[in-house]
Amino acid sequence: MLPIGSDTVVTLKGLYDVVGESFVSTATLAFTVKDATNGSPVTGLTNIAMPYVAGTQGTYRGLAPAAATAALSEADYFVEVHATTTGGNILVDRLAQRAAYYAN
Repeated sequence: MLPIGSDTVVTLKGLYDVVGESFVSTATLAFTVKDATNGSPVTGLTNIAMPYVAGTQGTYRGLAPAAATAALSEADYFVEVHATTTGGNILVDRLAQRAAYYAN
C-alpha cells in the first residue's frame, strides 16, 4: 500500500550477484512510482535515490516524501526499482501497489 500524504519507505532486500555469488553493496538504486493505468511517472515520485543500508546483505532504502504522496489518488500504481551496476541498468523489481488513506 502507498499511504497518501505520508512519508513512505521503499525497501529492496537481498540484491544479489549470481555470477559473483555475493550480495551487492555498490549499486546505485532508484525507484519511480507510475500510474498503473497508463504507465506515466507520478510527478515528484521519479528516480528517488535508494542508498545502500550499511552492514546489510544487499538492502537498499529510499523515501517517498509526504508532500509527493499527497498528490496520489486512491488508485493503482507500480513502484519500479532500477539498479545501475557495472553490468548496466536493470529493472530489479516492479510492485503493484494501491494508494489509500492510512487509517489509525
